[in-house]
Amino acid sequence: MSKRKAYYASKIKRAVHMLFYRRHRKPGVKGWELRKALGSDYPKVLKIVDDYLKALDLQVKTVFEEEKQVEKPSLEELDKPDFT
Repeated sequence: MSKRKAYYASKIKRAVHMLFYRRHRKPGVKGWELRKALGSDYPKVLKIVDDYLKALDLQVKTVFEEEKQVEKPSLEELDKPDFT
C-alpha cells in the first residue's frame, strides 16, 4: 500500500468512527471536531466516506444550525454544522 493510500485509509477509519459512534446528546459530529481529528482536508475525507457509504444506501449529511443551506460553504462555515 502506498503512503498516500495508507494516509487516507487511517483518516477514513477515524472519520467513520466519529460519525457512527454517538458521544453527545445529538448524533453526529461537529465540523471543528472533524478538522481537529482529521486535519484541514476533512471535506475530502468525508467525500470519500460518502462514496463508500453509497454502496450501503447511506450518506454523510451536513446539517446547518440555521434554516438556510449554504451552496458552497467555506472551511470556516463547515466548522459549525453537524455531520451525520
